[in-house]
Amino acid sequence: LNYHFVINKEAGEDKLCEPSSICHTDTQFDSHMKYISENDFYTITMEELEMFIDGKINLPKKSVAITIDDGWFVYRAIPILEKYNVMGTLFLIGSLAPVSDYTSSNLEIHSHTWDLHNINNCSEGRSALLCYDKNKLVEDLKKSRENLNNTTYFCYPFYEYNNHAIEALNEAGFTMALTGGNNKVTRGIDKFKVPRYVIYNTTSINELETIIN
Repeated sequence: LNYHFVINKEAGEDKLCEPSSICHTDTQFDSHMKYISENDFYTITMEELEMFIDGKINLPKKSVAITIDDGWFVYRAIPILEKYNVMGTLFLIGSLAPVSDYTSSNLEIHSHTWDLHNINNCSEGRSALLCYDKNKLVEDLKKSRENLNNTTYFCYPFYEYNNHAIEALNEAGFTMALTGGNNKVTRGIDKFKVPRYVIYNTTSINELETIIN
């Protein structure tokens, strides 16, 4: 599952959050985590996900990965993850804030670039990863890894990738990268094209149930 910004409307955070479609209220996020917890889903780490894809481990049938992109408003998400004792994964834009701002035993942190989550005029899409000079990409990606205990897990800005981006990720030392796509993960898939279901502020409990069951 892929979430973004967990906000509190009473604090006026909905006015600060764009695009609104991926601004989840804390009550929505709470209801989703409650459903996952009360229905006995096993919430997995990125290492477990990679090992499952590689065929090295089995996972319970009711397994789900909860991912959060970027890093804004995560202080709203962390207490909810802790409340229901579920594991989440933050893909952090490294330049946004120090890792210490997100400390929790219910949240692991991996790379969403150091400072390349920006829109550029690449012919194939918006992401700088698609067309920036590869040396510049590798430099940024290595800096992100070093800041995150040499993580090997990555999430594409805007879900966009091409061979140029994948080559840079390989050179920087990453072993797995997540995108969108709204499909379930299966064994043996390309680990640089791992799909996720994008969750919107309109995604109901019934829709969540359909996705993860």
